[in-house]
Amino acid sequence: PPPLPLPPLRRPFAPSGGESGRNDANVSLTRLYSRPDMESVTVKDLQGQWVSSYGYHITVVNATVSLPEAQYRLVEKDGTVEMDGWRVAPAKSSAEEMLWQKEGEADLKWTFEEDVVEKLEEHGIDSGNILKGKRRRGAKDYVKLNQELEREEAHARRERERLQGEQKALEAIRRKRRQQKEMNSKVSTKRKSVKEIAYREMSIAEVQNLRAKLKAVDPASSDEKNVLPTLEELATVKMTLKILTETLIAKAVNPFRKHRNPLVAKKAKLLFTSWKIIFKKSRSA
Repeated sequence: PPPLPLPPLRRPFAPSGGESGRNDANVSLTRLYSRPDMESVTVKDLQGQWVSSYGYHITVVNATVSLPEAQYRLVEKDGTVEMDGWRVAPAKSSAEEMLWQKEGEADLKWTFEEDVVEKLEEHGIDSGNILKGKRRRGAKDYVKLNQELEREEAHARRERERLQGEQKALEAIRRKRRQQKEMNSKVSTKRKSVKEIAYREMSIAEVQNLRAKLKAVDPASSDEKNVLPTLEELATVKMTLKILTETLIAKAVNPFRKHRNPLVAKKAKLLFTSWKIIFKKSRSA
């Protein structure tokens, strides 16, 4: 039966580069090779699945055209393709749209739907994962693409394992530092507690005797034999505000902060500083 008793098109066909705006760099990509124009049309240009301007679907494989109720053969002639008296108009066609003409009939438009995808299950590739669009693309070697994807996944897996190893090493370093910090803190606390246990209470009279020993020594002299033991003994005293105010021991220690012997000067400075803190705390209270 005649394949296409065709009424006039409902809308005009826009040729390649027309007002439809569909003619861009990708439109001219065919499944097999690039055609920057449509000066001629071959059977290769028609491979794939199409839909006519009246809604029925067409499949072209090699030179065979399959319609819902019939099949036809394509023939290349004079730079175009013919089928049952119909000819493709190259000047009005593009890679996405083919305009068929026949004398005495209204023009017919085919719109490209998708390429016919080869069977890839034998290579372990699910053809359902291949995206299908309405724009003609260049030929794809899906087997090669799948192999490249597997290589990229293996590389990503190795990189992920490397990063995980580095992360574990970093966590181990941080954990070791925390343990060392905790250990140092415990040692410091232990030393502090031992130092606090060494403090002893002393009467006002005993502190006045130590003050008298310091007064007996000239701060400008280099004699430290009598000064250093006295300062070390004062460092063990559990000092109070009452002892400081009644004995005035701080005034006796103050001149030794500039002693020639650096050890004596350091001991005197530490004592004086600690006693100043006692004075400040009493004022704030």
